[in-house]
Amino acid sequence: MTTFMPPPPAATFLAFHPQDNNIIAIGMDDSSIQIYNVRVDEVKSKLKGHTKRITGLAFSHVLNVLVSSGADAQICVWNTDGWEKQKTRFLQLPPGRTPSAQSDTRVQFHQDQIQFLVVHETQLAIFEATKL
Repeated sequence: MTTFMPPPPAATFLAFHPQDNNIIAIGMDDSSIQIYNVRVDEVKSKLKGHTKRITGLAFSHVLNVLVSSGADAQICVWNTDGWEKQKTRFLQLPPGRTPSAQSDTRVQFHQDQIQFLVVHETQLAIFEATKL
Protein backbone atom coordinates (compact mmCIF):
# COMPACT_ATOMS: atom_id res chain seq x y z
CA MET A 1 0.00 0.00 0.00
CA THR A 2 2.80 2.40 0.84
CA THR A 3 6.57 2.53 0.84
CA PHE A 4 8.61 4.01 3.64
CA MET A 5 11.97 5.31 2.49
CA PRO A 6 14.71 6.51 4.81
CA PRO A 7 15.42 10.22 4.44
CA PRO A 8 18.32 11.06 2.13
CA PRO A 9 21.59 12.01 3.77
CA ALA A 10 21.69 15.67 4.78
CA ALA A 11 24.10 18.15 3.22
CA THR A 12 26.68 19.23 5.80
CA PHE A 13 28.99 21.52 3.81
CA LEU A 14 28.98 23.37 0.50
CA ALA A 15 31.69 24.89 -1.71
CA PHE A 16 31.37 26.59 -5.09
CA HIS A 17 34.00 25.94 -7.76
CA PRO A 18 36.05 29.18 -7.98
CA GLN A 19 36.03 29.36 -11.78
CA ASP A 20 32.62 27.87 -12.54
CA ASN A 21 29.84 28.68 -10.08
CA ASN A 22 27.69 26.05 -11.79
CA ILE A 23 29.81 23.34 -10.14
CA ILE A 24 29.16 22.80 -6.43
CA ALA A 25 30.84 20.33 -4.08
CA ILE A 26 28.34 19.17 -1.46
CA GLY A 27 29.59 17.36 1.63
CA MET A 28 27.08 14.88 3.00
CA ASP A 29 26.15 13.39 6.34
CA ASP A 30 26.86 9.89 4.97
CA SER A 31 30.58 10.81 4.43
CA SER A 32 30.29 11.21 0.65
CA ILE A 33 30.88 14.31 -1.48
CA GLN A 34 28.59 15.01 -4.40
CA ILE A 35 29.83 17.09 -7.32
CA TYR A 36 26.72 18.79 -8.61
CA ASN A 37 26.30 20.70 -11.87
CA VAL A 38 23.60 23.37 -11.47
CA ARG A 39 23.32 24.03 -15.19
CA VAL A 40 22.18 20.49 -16.03
CA ASP A 41 20.66 19.76 -12.57
CA GLU A 42 22.65 16.57 -12.09
CA VAL A 43 25.18 14.94 -9.76
CA LYS A 44 28.30 14.49 -11.94
CA SER A 45 30.41 12.53 -9.43
CA LYS A 46 30.09 11.01 -5.99
CA LEU A 47 33.36 10.94 -4.06
CA LYS A 48 33.99 8.38 -1.33
CA GLY A 49 36.96 8.45 1.02
CA HIS A 50 35.82 9.59 4.46
CA THR A 51 34.25 7.45 7.17
CA LYS A 52 32.23 10.16 8.94
CA ARG A 53 30.28 13.23 7.84
CA ILE A 54 31.98 15.92 5.74
CA THR A 55 32.77 19.06 7.76
CA GLY A 56 34.83 21.15 5.34
CA LEU A 57 35.51 21.68 1.63
CA ALA A 58 37.85 24.09 -0.17
CA PHE A 59 38.82 24.48 -3.83
CA SER A 60 42.18 25.63 -5.19
CA HIS A 61 41.91 26.98 -8.73
CA VAL A 62 45.72 27.18 -8.97
CA LEU A 63 46.25 23.47 -8.27
CA ASN A 64 42.88 22.24 -9.64
CA VAL A 65 42.10 20.37 -6.44
CA LEU A 66 39.35 20.07 -3.88
CA VAL A 67 40.38 19.51 -0.27
CA SER A 68 37.85 17.81 2.00
CA SER A 69 37.78 17.26 5.74
CA GLY A 70 35.53 15.14 7.87
CA ALA A 71 34.47 14.38 11.41
CA ASP A 72 36.86 11.40 11.10
CA ALA A 73 39.78 13.91 11.36
CA GLN A 74 40.84 12.95 7.83
CA ILE A 75 41.94 15.30 5.05
CA CYS A 76 41.59 14.25 1.39
CA VAL A 77 42.88 15.98 -1.74
CA TRP A 78 40.86 15.35 -4.92
CA ASN A 79 41.87 16.25 -8.48
CA THR A 80 39.09 18.36 -10.04
CA ASP A 81 39.77 17.08 -13.56
CA GLY A 82 38.69 13.48 -12.99
CA TRP A 83 37.62 13.69 -9.31
CA GLU A 84 40.22 11.09 -8.32
CA LYS A 85 41.60 11.03 -4.78
CA GLN A 86 45.26 12.13 -4.88
CA LYS A 87 46.25 12.10 -1.22
CA THR A 88 44.77 11.41 2.18
CA ARG A 89 45.97 11.97 5.72
CA PHE A 90 44.57 11.58 9.22
CA LEU A 91 45.34 14.32 11.72
CA GLN A 92 47.49 13.17 14.61
CA LEU A 93 45.27 13.55 17.66
CA PRO A 94 46.66 13.83 21.19
CA PRO A 95 46.96 10.50 23.07
CA GLY A 96 43.62 9.34 24.42
CA ARG A 97 41.58 11.49 22.00
CA THR A 98 39.47 9.93 19.29
CA PRO A 99 37.45 11.87 16.74
CA SER A 100 33.90 12.24 18.02
CA ALA A 101 30.81 12.46 15.84
CA GLN A 102 30.55 16.13 16.82
CA SER A 103 34.14 17.09 16.05
CA ASP A 104 34.44 19.43 13.11
CA THR A 105 37.54 19.68 10.97
CA ARG A 106 37.57 22.75 8.72
CA VAL A 107 39.82 23.59 5.78
CA GLN A 108 40.54 26.90 4.08
CA PHE A 109 43.08 27.77 1.39
CA HIS A 110 45.56 30.60 1.85
CA GLN A 111 45.34 33.28 -0.82
CA ASP A 112 48.36 31.66 -2.53
CA GLN A 113 45.99 28.73 -3.26
CA ILE A 114 48.79 26.25 -2.45
CA GLN A 115 48.79 26.08 1.34
CA PHE A 116 45.70 25.48 3.43
CA LEU A 117 44.76 25.82 7.07
CA VAL A 118 43.18 22.95 8.99
CA VAL A 119 41.21 23.80 12.12
CA HIS A 120 40.31 20.99 14.53
CA GLU A 121 39.28 21.15 18.19
CA THR A 122 42.72 19.79 19.16
CA GLN A 123 44.98 21.73 16.78
CA LEU A 124 45.67 24.19 13.99
CA ALA A 125 47.81 22.96 11.11
CA ILE A 126 49.07 24.30 7.78
CA PHE A 127 49.61 21.92 4.89
CA GLU A 128 50.83 22.27 1.35
CA ALA A 129 48.16 20.64 -0.83
CA THR A 130 50.64 18.96 -3.20
CA LYS A 131 52.51 17.27 -0.33
CA LEU A 132 49.88 16.96 2.43
